Amino acid sequence: MRQCFDGLIYFEGETPMYELVKRLKSGGDLSQVPNLVFAGQGGFVDGGLHSKENLDNLSCPDFTGINFADYCAGQSKEKTAMVYQTARECYWNRCAYCVDLPLPKQGYRERSIHKVLSDIEDLQSRWGMSFLEISNATISPRQMRGLAEGILARGIKFDWRVFARLDPGFSRQTLALAGEAGCVNIMFGLESGSQRMLDIINKGIRLSAVEKIIRDCRAAGIEVSLQMMIGMPRETRDDVLRTIDFLITNRAAISQVTFNIYYLTPACDVFLNPAKFGISIREPNTDFKFFHNFSHLEQGLSRDEAREFLALYNILYDKKLLKEDLPQRKMFSDSKSYTVCASIGTDKASLCYDYSPQAKTGQLREISEAAHA
Repeated sequence: MRQCFDGLIYFEGETPMYELVKRLKSGGDLSQVPNLVFAGQGGFVDGGLHSKENLDNLSCPDFTGINFADYCAGQSKEKTAMVYQTARECYWNRCAYCVDLPLPKQGYRERSIHKVLSDIEDLQSRWGMSFLEISNATISPRQMRGLAEGILARGIKFDWRVFARLDPGFSRQTLALAGEAGCVNIMFGLESGSQRMLDIINKGIRLSAVEKIIRDCRAAGIEVSLQMMIGMPRETRDDVLRTIDFLITNRAAISQVTFNIYYLTPACDVFLNPAKFGISIREPNTDFKFFHNFSHLEQGLSRDEAREFLALYNILYDKKLLKEDLPQRKMFSDSKSYTVCASIGTDKASLCYDYSPQAKTGQLREISEAAHA
């Protein structure tokens, strides 16, 4: 391992890096550098000191040396885009699948709104920032409201987008303020349109609140991007069809959907408690292995079946594909039958997908408004 590196800093790095540089220049004792593991005569040494950053004590990001002409954001190449954090870590931090759970934790912290606003003004005056990606793991409703109110009070003009939980604290008033203050997109992690699955993965949200939030975003002029997963442990075909139905039904309020086929990562709740989630892990854990193969002990979807459901979603989403896809299409091969019906955009008609277990084929059909009612 020593051949690969001489030292590493764990947890956060601002204070440790500063202290490390000072001691490397002066020949000081490296064991007094917090969060540092370094190569010593008998092997690697951990001095045991620990530092935790107070976000209000950090300086504004310095982008000196970056040629912003090489970058663009959104649809306009004239925008100067930057990345910035208003908080660190996730205030929920309980999702069963979370890839961040194995990482060292310092606790959720926010930078004071007046510091954030001063930084934004600095980024604009020094580098002409016109688009800001707030790259927190998530922004809290309280901080979003304070940020929006501060932007409006100071008359700062720029576009921004942010990652957030579908927290019921995102009221219509808060989202309206954010839209007025330049928020153009919120990226939410929904994962599933089945309340049963949301409860299993400990997402901590209700679908009724989700629908309200995305509708309120649309009313505020904020685009909604959703991150979804398919093929999670204990997920059934009915769960996936509920997800498809939810997304299609709410299509008018959703700007973008990104699907991931579920992958198992180390040290999350699913990995540490595989039997609880109805899976077995196929190979032992090894250093630096990030993706782990697993088998379902009970109900669950194969990756091929997950891809078939994604194909069905894409067919239902885009009615332009109907002419070539209305004939029978083989989808699934078990003994159950499935039907999903969902309205498409502003169309009064609906689409249905019916699966016949005897014929092992499915058929898309269009039904009238009266029949749907």
